[in-house]
Amino acid sequence: MIDWIEEYGHEYAEVLFEEDRNKCFQRHVREMHAAADPRPKIKSLDGAVVEEIPFSEAKAIIEANEWLGELPTRTAASYGLKINGETVAVECFGINGSPEARQIVEPDPDHYWRDRTICLMRGATLHFAPDSASSHAVRRACEKAHEEHGWSIFFAYSDPSASERGKIYQGANWKYLGQSIGRNANGQKDWILQDGTKVSSYWYRRKAKELGYTEEMKRLGLSMAQFLRNIGGVDVPAAPKHKWVWFEGTPAERRKLRKMCKYEFLPVPEELK
Repeated sequence: MIDWIEEYGHEYAEVLFEEDRNKCFQRHVREMHAAADPRPKIKSLDGAVVEEIPFSEAKAIIEANEWLGELPTRTAASYGLKINGETVAVECFGINGSPEARQIVEPDPDHYWRDRTICLMRGATLHFAPDSASSHAVRRACEKAHEEHGWSIFFAYSDPSASERGKIYQGANWKYLGQSIGRNANGQKDWILQDGTKVSSYWYRRKAKELGYTEEMKRLGLSMAQFLRNIGGVDVPAAPKHKWVWFEGTPAERRKLRKMCKYEFLPVPEELK
C-alpha cells in the first residue's frame, strides 16, 4: 500500500466525504484504500470463520478503516471475520452510553437483562472483503459473543453525521427502533467553525487541538467547547442517531426478548433504504 494512506488517509477521506455525502464515510475509506491497494475482491465467504481476536489487532483495523478512527479502551470483546487466515472484517463490543441506553427490555427490576446487553461500538470491513462480509461478520460475531460472553441483547447506532444508513444491520435482519432513543439522546453537539467548516460531535476535540487548544488551557479551566466559541465556533444540535437491536439465543429466547422489548419495532425509513 502506498505511503500516503498511512500518513494522510483519514484526513483525505474527510475531504472526500465533504465533497460527496451521498456515500457514507466508511465507503469513502474503502474506495480510497482500493485505489491505493487495487487488490481484487475475494469472491465468496467459503471457508470463512469468525473468532475472537486481540484488542491490538482490532485496534489497527479500526483506526485505519472506521469513521471515528479509534477503538475505546472499554472494548470488552472483538471478533474478526477471517478468510484463509486473514482478517477481513472486525466487530467490537463494549459498554457504551448510559445505563438507560442498555435498558431495552422490561420488566427487568434486578437489571438481569441490562447486564446481558452490549453495544456493537465499532466495526470495519476491508476493501477486498466479499460484498456480504459485513452483515455476515455481524451475525456470526453476535452468535459467538452470546456463546462466549453471555450477552443476549445487542444494540448499535447508525450516525447521520457519517451518512450511515444502517445497511449492515438491515442486511443482518436487526430491528429498527428509531431516533432519539435513551437518555441524553439529543445532547450531542456538532460545531460550525468561523470558516464555515462543520465538525461532528466526535471530531471536535481533535479539531480543537489542531486549532491550538493546549493542556495548559485545560489546567486553567478553559474547556474545548469554550475555546471553539472564543475563536468563532458555534455549537448546533447533532442529528440524532438511528438505533438498532438484535436478540440472540434459542428461537424461544429470542421470541421472549422481542416481546419484552420496551420499544416498538418500526419500519425502516425510506431515507435509510
